[in-house]
Amino acid sequence: MSNEVKTTSEDKALQIYNFLNISENDKKKIFDQNYLKLLLKEHKDLDTSYIVQFLQKAMILGADPRINQVYLLKHFSSKEGRYVGTVVFNYHFMLNVANQTGEYEGVIVEYKTEDVFDPIKKETTKEAVATAQVRRKGITSSYTAYWSECYNSKNPIWNTRGKSMLQKCAVVGAIRLAFPESTSGMYIEEEISDNVFNHNEARAEQVLNKFNEG
Repeated sequence: MSNEVKTTSEDKALQIYNFLNISENDKKKIFDQNYLKLLLKEHKDLDTSYIVQFLQKAMILGADPRINQVYLLKHFSSKEGRYVGTVVFNYHFMLNVANQTGEYEGVIVEYKTEDVFDPIKKETTKEAVATAQVRRKGITSSYTAYWSECYNSKNPIWNTRGKSMLQKCAVVGAIRLAFPESTSGMYIEEEISDNVFNHNEARAEQVLNKFNEG
């Protein structure tokens, strides 16, 4: 008979809770222990280190996971032989981060089709591109998003609202260039490639409801 003690989600939640040294203020907000238990249950096939990384990023940037300002995506890595996690942020949250600096002066986005040369195939094809120009204190940072680099076949929204999705990729790319000290390393779901499962908004709503009820 095995003497191994099974670690419950409650145990893991308490371990994370103590490890992060969460303040009394945060205990009352997004890092309530009940929320941690729900998060662990939702991502039980992920190593706890991904949960810790996710919560640390949320704490540092002041993003609330309960309202999807930041969330955790997972996909199976055949290279590692396990599920791995990716932290992504809400598009509007990233805009707000830039705006809160007091130096954000707006963005202009252009969507068009242009000739793009593929150095691998050595051919030129027509491709949809979106270019965003973000202004910060009179200085413009420009970023161009290409359809071939951003399109995600696992996300059906790309087939119905592809223009909007590509524009979002361009905008956040320009924001990272304009505000590197605030947004470096922050990515939105629209930028995530095919091999990552897309965030299920309906499922997130269920988790949030359970949290609010508890």
